[in-house]
Amino acid sequence: MRQYIASFGFDTRRITRSVIKSGIDSGDQIVLLQPAANFDDDGGFVNERAATSTAELVEFFERIDDDIRIVSAPVICPPFDVAIREVSALVTDPARAAQRGIPQNDAEATAPSLGTKAVETIVCPGGGVRELLFVLSVIAAAHPSHIEEVVMVGDLHTKPASIALPTVNPHIPNRAEKTFEAFIKATQTLSDDRITDGDSAVNTTLSVAELTELTGQSKSTVGRHLDSLEEAGVVKSSREGKERVGRLTLGAELYLRDIKLQNSM
Repeated sequence: MRQYIASFGFDTRRITRSVIKSGIDSGDQIVLLQPAANFDDDGGFVNERAATSTAELVEFFERIDDDIRIVSAPVICPPFDVAIREVSALVTDPARAAQRGIPQNDAEATAPSLGTKAVETIVCPGGGVRELLFVLSVIAAAHPSHIEEVVMVGDLHTKPASIALPTVNPHIPNRAEKTFEAFIKATQTLSDDRITDGDSAVNTTLSVAELTELTGQSKSTVGRHLDSLEEAGVVKSSREGKERVGRLTLGAELYLRDIKLQNSM
């Protein structure tokens, strides 16, 4: 099953278009992150506009399938540390929304699936108050392994788009450090101006043969290192003809830039 987690304000199209792009089926769940100030102590709306837009969203998805569950997740924000902990829990524990959220329709939660690896979590940071949009963006970057996809309808690009998240603060496996350093040396010739212009480290590719020559390691060792670095989210490999090549990811580029800044202080 899929669980969508979306920051939601009053524009239902930001949610409906994102969800439709990724697909929605019977038994899926949509969790709406909404300010706790929108609700009273009994879970009823105190904000009439929020109540109306939520009802419109429920009606839209019930026309598709009345077994799609819509849940409001009231989030206290600020303080931001409270909001970050709550949204983190919602992303990493799919059962939390079913247990603590406010149901907005009569569809039952598919409890046996919730909380298992069978749940695909899809994040939609497309709307809502800026405070919750910021929090959801932070959590999406912090928990990439728990998120299947990030889909957003933006202000500049109004078509729903899938966003590839960079790995933040990656762990470089010790056994693959020599191969990773070869990528770093190969990209050090790029100036900051070229990176700013879009000619970045992620566009520099090295083949297994080139890495073998640069590191003095065997092709099989380099191949295993590429597997490890790809799993860590710092290298993306592909085939160019018969040759396997690798390139640093955006996450690796951000990581290296941060290290460079720290070393310059």
